[in-house]
Amino acid sequence: MAKISFILWSVIISFLLVPVIIPQTSKSSEKFYISSWEKVDSLERIGLTRSALDVVEKIYSAAKKEKQHPQFIKAIYFKLKFANYIEENSHVKIVNEVKKEISESEFPSNAILKSILADMYWDYYKDNRNKYLQRTETVNFDNEDFQTWDLNRIIREITKYYLGSLENKEELQKILLEEFEPILINEDSREAHLRPTLFDILAHKALKFFINEESSLTQPVYKFVLNNENDFAVDTVFVKNNYTTKDSLSLKFYAIQLYQELIAFHLNSAFKEALLDIDLARINFVYDNNILSNKKDLYYKSLIYLTDKYKEIPHSSMACFYLAQYYKQQGEKYDSDASDEFKWDTKKALQICDSISIKYPDAVGTFDCLKLKAEILSRSLSMQVENSNLANEPFRVLVSYKNINKIFLRVIEWNDSLEAITESYNTEKIVDFYKAQPVIKEWSVVLPDKEDYQNHWTEIIIPALPFGKYLIMAATDSNFIYKYEGIAYYKTWVTNLSFINRVISDDYEEIIVLNRKTGETLPDVKVEIYIIVYYQGLRKYRYEKFDEGETNSKGKLKFKSPRSTYYYPRCKISLLTDVDKFDSEANYYRYNPSDKKIQEVNTALFLDRAIYRPGQTVYFKGLMYKTDYKEDHDIISDKKTKVTLYDKNRQKIADTTLTTNKFGTFNGQFTIPYGLIGGYYSISNEFNSKSFRVEEYKRPKFEVKFEPVKGSYALNENISVNGYAKTFFGANLNDVEVKYRVIRNTAFPFYDWRYRNYYNWCYINSPSTEITNGVTKTDSEGKFTIEFKAVPDLLVQKESNPIFNYIVYADVVDVTGETRSSQTNISVGYIALKVNFGIRDIISIVSNDEYGISTENLNGQFESADVSIEIYKLKTPDRVFRKRLWKKPDSFILSKSEYYKTFQFDIYDDENEFANWEIESKVYETNLITEEKSTIRLDEKKNWLAGKYLVNIKTKDKNGIPIKIDKYFTLFDPASKTIPLNDANWFYIKNQSYEPGDVAKLYFGSALNNVKVLYELEQDGNILDQKWIDINSEQKLIEIEIEEEHRGGIAVSISFIINNEAYLNSKYITVPWTNKKLNIISNPI
Repeated sequence: MAKISFILWSVIISFLLVPVIIPQTSKSSEKFYISSWEKVDSLERIGLTRSALDVVEKIYSAAKKEKQHPQFIKAIYFKLKFANYIEENSHVKIVNEVKKEISESEFPSNAILKSILADMYWDYYKDNRNKYLQRTETVNFDNEDFQTWDLNRIIREITKYYLGSLENKEELQKILLEEFEPILINEDSREAHLRPTLFDILAHKALKFFINEESSLTQPVYKFVLNNENDFAVDTVFVKNNYTTKDSLSLKFYAIQLYQELIAFHLNSAFKEALLDIDLARINFVYDNNILSNKKDLYYKSLIYLTDKYKEIPHSSMACFYLAQYYKQQGEKYDSDASDEFKWDTKKALQICDSISIKYPDAVGTFDCLKLKAEILSRSLSMQVENSNLANEPFRVLVSYKNINKIFLRVIEWNDSLEAITESYNTEKIVDFYKAQPVIKEWSVVLPDKEDYQNHWTEIIIPALPFGKYLIMAATDSNFIYKYEGIAYYKTWVTNLSFINRVISDDYEEIIVLNRKTGETLPDVKVEIYIIVYYQGLRKYRYEKFDEGETNSKGKLKFKSPRSTYYYPRCKISLLTDVDKFDSEANYYRYNPSDKKIQEVNTALFLDRAIYRPGQTVYFKGLMYKTDYKEDHDIISDKKTKVTLYDKNRQKIADTTLTTNKFGTFNGQFTIPYGLIGGYYSISNEFNSKSFRVEEYKRPKFEVKFEPVKGSYALNENISVNGYAKTFFGANLNDVEVKYRVIRNTAFPFYDWRYRNYYNWCYINSPSTEITNGVTKTDSEGKFTIEFKAVPDLLVQKESNPIFNYIVYADVVDVTGETRSSQTNISVGYIALKVNFGIRDIISIVSNDEYGISTENLNGQFESADVSIEIYKLKTPDRVFRKRLWKKPDSFILSKSEYYKTFQFDIYDDENEFANWEIESKVYETNLITEEKSTIRLDEKKNWLAGKYLVNIKTKDKNGIPIKIDKYFTLFDPASKTIPLNDANWFYIKNQSYEPGDVAKLYFGSALNNVKVLYELEQDGNILDQKWIDINSEQKLIEIEIEEEHRGGIAVSISFIINNEAYLNSKYITVPWTNKKLNIISNPI
């Protein structure tokens, strides 16, 4: 049985009292207490707990008689402590003992004991939280056994005793502790002056509970929230704030009131550092719990105010620490891909830490600042390398670094001994072993230093290497010392070998070996298939050869699939020639294919409804069949099956055995017993299950609805939404309670490529926020109105044109306690009009499509607007780019021209992104006033050149605010011999679905020469057509005639490898079973 965990004596002994209420101790009494406690200490150290308890009893009796409160409290503590050691299940007895002492003790001992009892309850809850969280609340039942209380009850009792310890606050505020400093034991003596009175100590102990998130697990009916800017006000204003709540369990309400009492007390005391300390605690508490969108600004202003107001006292170091911490947290939001916002905030944090450490070197906050400074100045180093790079050509490594301006690099040839050492899992030993190997190349690189203490990324060049496997090491020290310096290392293959692997049957796979640079098939390559096997004796995994062979003249090898022997084998494929080698070291799993044609038994279960009450009958029906999940389905007749009814905890209620009829079906029924807990129940047989809900419910008597939202609104405008509650018979529900809350979400319907990275940042840093909640009532007509202010999220940039969606939830409770809910949505933004232009990403020059353009307000209602549309041809880059496999660098060592000389096909910055391409020419413009169904035709496009185009749409909302939207599309010419863009890969099929007799046109190609393309047409794992096609900077067309046999769908793929990049294009073409479509027509009699 868990013991009660007691608070330390260092805390209890600090509850000592002033001489005015403690009788003077005679020398004989003083000698008695000293000698007695020494005896207790010696007996406890040698394990004689019972003997020590006897001595404590004598101290307790003497202290109680003489009203020596410090000795009395100390004796009680040790009595409880020793009883906890000696007796099993002593916690009930201990709690009762403390209650008894509270009733019999005088002030201030009883106040201290109430706080101790609250601590004991809270500690017991934390040790038994699972039990409390699973219990339901009992009503009209007086139970004094705290072991059986529910969560609400124990929270109420803890709250009662913490508040009870502060009842006589005026007297507690008079009790100073400074005269007892010689015997006080404090965990941090530098902070003792911040709790100068007994009131401070007891209040802070209560606050620790009230602000704890776990103590607020209960969900109040009337939720107390902090939603006022005056929560952050200066101390003299804050103490005058009026806070109210209807919820007796709203601990945050008690916390904010206690902050007011402490601040009000110290505004009139001489303890200015204690005032600053509690005020800092207050604004941190408010910052954590306030729901205002601008709370960051308010928090920041409060910190600035406090650091300036108290700059002449040492404890201002704590305010400076919080300010530095704020800047550091802001700096962590810096994203070089989004903007330069927050870039320099980390440096500001460091400057604050440096300043305060000079001004107050021994202050409490300074030590926290020094820790923060160490975090800011910490260094980090990592790198990314492509798994395989081309032989005898330089390649790139992405280096991520922080607070480093120079790194040293080594290239080491990988060998079997290095493989063995990695199994030691001792990083320092691994690094020592690596750096002892012969070095093939060694050099240093100076990194761009922006002095902003942020993480940065840059690409460095690795010189050309011959065939082989290599380890690249980077370090901040030329000696590669692991213990004190940053070290990163990464393995890579330098090879021209690559492969494409596919499953061709249940037992066999096929591999095609290709040249990594040219894409040509490679004959006579030795292929070895390995699986990973665990050896119990060695307690290690080892590769074991499973199959081997050589590629034929077409670069192909058919081999036995590891899936034929192992269900989930982890595999490795090795390719070997006389000069080159490559291993697929991903250790990938080979799964059994989902299209494997073996029939499995299954059961489809059906119920007569989705929800039942206790006592009702559940009627069920089942269909048993065999299936390969594709085209073969057979019913199973005359088959016995056991059907079982389970409750929500998967405990069996009843079962029955049934037999399928000639149609493969069976049916039966179960009755839900009374007295069971509701929830999701299930009916199962050997092959499937079906869940349903069981709950006590009544037919709803009324409904709640909102009136449709009409019109547009402005941010920071007060919005009213109207709703009503009516019975299903049409009667109004008047004078009933309506509880509501309003949640704000952020969306970006006006997509702008310039902000594409910023959008992702916002979705992470701008979560859903509750902006208000409250209670109102319906009027005599059953109507109600909810008002709120459309407060924007000020963290979101106005220039990104966000839309703020305000979701209003309303719960109406009638006189019988029945609750019905509804919700509505109001969208508000900096602009009040949405513009949609329905053009696809890829369009053909010869298409005759019309493109819809619509304008509507943010709540979805049509609103006419004067729109101008301009279309521009963009200038396509003259280079063909490979895809970048890592984050875009934000720092550069080489110039663009130097980079391009070394890496012909790689991206330098972001020049591959068409949002950054130059405008070549304007090709179209028009103006129109939109109607409910407006369209435009682009007949002129037949004269345009293929390529990437920008559509620029301009209009104004009803407030005259300009709106500008950019959309992009690719225009291609089906008759052209060249692809529309200067890309390595082009693949396009217009439609998704075809019928037999149709022709699906596949357009594909490349801007590169000598590209070897593998074309495949597949259905259900069977290759219908396969061929190699040569591409020389051209577009090609394959026409696929859709036949009756293609029903169910076919897949077409174009695959090739060139310049160390694989392009795997595939498209599933739907050929529906329209010939089996069943039409049912009902005619009146």
